[in-house]
Amino acid sequence: MIVLIILAEDVDTGFLEKGLDLLGEYAIPFRIRYANARHDRSHLEEMLEDFCSESGKIVICLESSPSEVSDIVASSTEIPFLSILLEKEGLTGKTLSRKTLVRGVGIGEREFLKSVRLAARIVGLIDPDIRQYCREDKLREKAKIRELDRKHKMDHV
Repeated sequence: MIVLIILAEDVDTGFLEKGLDLLGEYAIPFRIRYANARHDRSHLEEMLEDFCSESGKIVICLESSPSEVSDIVASSTEIPFLSILLEKEGLTGKTLSRKTLVRGVGIGEREFLKSVRLAARIVGLIDPDIRQYCREDKLREKAKIRELDRKHKMDHV
């Protein structure tokens, strides 16, 4: 596996489809696992150890509230990881700790898609096919934006 997606046990998985489809388009093998650092830290550490021993390349942590999962990932492995804090009813920016904000945790489903693209770019550093697909994806995104601009631009005089 190249990408490990770790979900906190209370994360709603309904939003995952777009990101997983994107990983499929990039042809990047991934694994989804559930973890709870407070109740079973050893399970999370074993999961990371197995992933690293299989030459895993990047970990994406999805959590609904700041937790210890990303801290354990950061301290247990040297491979890159992204921590995404998902929106949850009642969770506001005030709830986020300064530590979480400094670590660059993204918030929401859109951030998961960004993290998938970043994971693909990281993997693309060693895989020329994925690197080429990333370039093509970027050109498609650029073309979409230019088309939107062309279609909706307005001059008011």
